[in-house]
Amino acid sequence: MNTLARSSGLLCAGLLFTTALSLADIESKQLEFDVLLDGNSIGTHRYELRRQGETLWVDSRADFSVKILFIEAWSYSHRNREVWKGDCLERLDSKTVTNGRTEVVEARRNDNGLLVDSGGERNESLPGCVMSFAYWNTDFLESERLLNAQTGELVDVTVDELGQERMQDGERVATRYRLKGEDLSLDLWYGEDKEWLGLRSKTVEGKVLDYVRR
Repeated sequence: MNTLARSSGLLCAGLLFTTALSLADIESKQLEFDVLLDGNSIGTHRYELRRQGETLWVDSRADFSVKILFIEAWSYSHRNREVWKGDCLERLDSKTVTNGRTEVVEARRNDNGLLVDSGGERNESLPGCVMSFAYWNTDFLESERLLNAQTGELVDVTVDELGQERMQDGERVATRYRLKGEDLSLDLWYGEDKEWLGLRSKTVEGKVLDYVRR
């Protein structure tokens, strides 16, 4: 399940969801996703977005559990808060527990850029405007490097637009994008108003991880 944990971390690294409005237009929004592995429910991912003036807070909570013969074989818990000004990350605090192993990442913007502390000697100052895997803000699709909130790593990514298609509910038409990076490939669906409608990723073992919006 190590590759599933890595995939989950990259998925959770990005905090979710907006409409066609810019970040400055968001007042408050909550969003819940059911998370499926090969079509079987393994948990939920919940998000809350709150704005005060020019500052946007995004809180994320994910809880996954995989059971085999009613015995828990893998567990994952992720808590994350990000603070944004415009499209730039100002602060990040995350804690992730995977099968009892804890990872903590803190990031703070200063005069030199975004200082990322992921424990031990893994401290790094990132210059300029830094974005995480901010699935809720379609501007992130234009970034070439994204911050993984679980590990504190800056990930090189590419994004391809795959065209429009109808969602599984048969009612909504969405534009599909494919985001790829090292050990990462996932598809994202956005509606005509840029609302995030779905996500799918495949693990190294070939298992399919889906986010299904409630």
